[in-house]
Amino acid sequence: MIYLMLVILGLIGALVAMFSVQNLDQVTLSFFSLQLSLPVGIIFIATFLIGAILLYLVDVAAGKRDKREIARLQKENERLQKRVSEMEKQLAATQLAQQMMQPQAPLSQQQGTIPGQAQRQPMTSMPRLIKPMKN
Repeated sequence: MIYLMLVILGLIGALVAMFSVQNLDQVTLSFFSLQLSLPVGIIFIATFLIGAILLYLVDVAAGKRDKREIARLQKENERLQKRVSEMEKQLAATQLAQQMMQPQAPLSQQQGTIPGQAQRQPMTSMPRLIKPMKN
């Protein structure tokens, strides 16, 4: 991108130079009591350079302002990330406390299971090997 800008600036500079060489007529400039007689091309080049310098100064000022804004936003981002981290820890602690405070069902209602073990179920699909006795 910077090379494209340099090429465009070079083309504009070349056009200004060609214009200056072709316009050598004298022009008188008056500023209050000061009068100056110069060729149109020289006045045009001087005007172009003054405009370029002013544009550069405005760009430098905007760049400094942008750097300050970026630094401020980075500090705010760090502060907010710390706050989010603290809130996540607080949420995890709150959820853990809520889980510990939930009432546990009595053992008689827990269907005889121990955490980590499978629940016992009657085997209904197995054939009976022993026939019931008749009285």
